[in-house]
Amino acid sequence: MTCTCPKTECPRHSNCEACMANHDGNGHCKRPENAGKNMNTLIAVNIAPLGTAGQSLAEHVVEVIRVIQASGLPHRTTAMFAEVEGEWDAVMQVVKDATFVLAKKGLRISVTLKADVQIGAKNKLTGKVEKINQLLDTN
Repeated sequence: MTCTCPKTECPRHSNCEACMANHDGNGHCKRPENAGKNMNTLIAVNIAPLGTAGQSLAEHVVEVIRVIQASGLPHRTTAMFAEVEGEWDAVMQVVKDATFVLAKKGLRISVTLKADVQIGAKNKLTGKVEKINQLLDTN
């Protein structure tokens, strides 16, 4: 990641205490204005209406998944969750939009969300599974 903080103009930037106070151990900028940039977020989310006893949830789930698909973010759907990967703000916007598509109908909505957030990470949606499969294949 390229640091965007103003201190990068300092000739001693990588060894300067004042500059390094704004960076984590990996050199990522911790300045508030850079929060969320390059912050990979992988979520598993379940968005479903409550109080629909006796009704199929499939039609509601399809509406949620359509919102996720329209986001353009990497995603996959499993039997219980949708997984979405991207920058923090983009992922959280998808959760909001997918929730509101049902809430606008006057439904009470349950949202269950689990998040894995890591600065600088990429391709966790498939990479984590690939790593496990490789380890399974070698044992």
